[in-house]
Amino acid sequence: MIYSYFGEEFPLWYRLLIIFGVTLNGMALFIYGTVKVFRCKFGKIADILPVLLICILLVFIGSVILLNSAVVASEVNELNQIAIFQYIIFFSLGLFLNKILKYKKVLTILYWGIVLFWLSNVNEFFLLDLTQSGLKDDSYLIYSDYFAVLALVVVFMKRNSIWLIGYVLVSIAVIYTLNSRSAFVFLTLVLLFFGYLMNNKFYKYSLFLLLTGTIYWIYMYIDLDVLQHMRMFSIFFGVDADVDGSAQARQHLVEINLKDIKNNWLIGNYGGQYEMFGLAGAYIHNVLSFWRQFGLFTFMGILGLLGILGMRSFWIIKRRREEGYLLVLFTMYVALGIFLSKSYVYPTLWFLFGFYVYKQMQEKTVLKCKF
Repeated sequence: MIYSYFGEEFPLWYRLLIIFGVTLNGMALFIYGTVKVFRCKFGKIADILPVLLICILLVFIGSVILLNSAVVASEVNELNQIAIFQYIIFFSLGLFLNKILKYKKVLTILYWGIVLFWLSNVNEFFLLDLTQSGLKDDSYLIYSDYFAVLALVVVFMKRNSIWLIGYVLVSIAVIYTLNSRSAFVFLTLVLLFFGYLMNNKFYKYSLFLLLTGTIYWIYMYIDLDVLQHMRMFSIFFGVDADVDGSAQARQHLVEINLKDIKNNWLIGNYGGQYEMFGLAGAYIHNVLSFWRQFGLFTFMGILGLLGILGMRSFWIIKRRREEGYLLVLFTMYVALGIFLSKSYVYPTLWFLFGFYVYKQMQEKTVLKCKF
């Protein structure tokens, strides 16, 4: 009621006070829930800190969005409310991913159903024709990212199968048709790295021969000038204004928004992209968008969590722990996205965080919980 009364004149210091109060309350509920409700015992306090930080960030970001909803444009408010809703949904999916992985046949059927549906809608340029299938044209980024996550899960499940190379090739082909350059490049790189990790010699030899053959075929029969002016491949040849206007626009957004971060380096400038450009989607398309929207604390928290996940992935690889490779694949894919092309509205980041929380609580027995 007080918030509605003040409206746009709602004091900043009072909003911050409520945000920190709600965040502290969230910390208290988290500690009470893990200790009392789930009867968990802490192993090392250092092991539980990343899990606690994730919960704090969720509560903090949600509080910022809620308490600023009356002082920003409705477009920004709608975008960010959807974003925090997706955070929670994807965090929950990641938290229970190991339970979902038990239904391998269902996931495989879902994978092939999506593959066949999307390939049946590919047009003469080998890209998905979203208009013919009744889907929205601006949704290809979401569909490509969802498919990339599903592809990584299914490929991981098939890691010991003789059909592994087939799943990898089909996944790369489908992600190409979805017309998202970043998802296409990032998923391809992650799947190629997965080939390096695996002890499946048949897969490694087949992948090597295919790569060699593809490079030779492109060199002998494909005009590189043609590839340079194709949207899906222009990224490898630098920014072309005629083909890759969106990349130039994103560079411009980074330059302008960095100045705003400099002026509001501590608490950020929530919804500032609308003030400057009149568009809710004119945010920075990388991890700096967290700083711009939610301030320095959130930005440092996200960087810290990604650093922890990077170290965890390094030790999994070094110790050749095959059962942990899925976390490595997700970390690589999400890190490439959040540092190079994705923003704070990127829900897959929270899917990764949810999966990490499960790993911390269950597999390493940091918390001895029965859930």
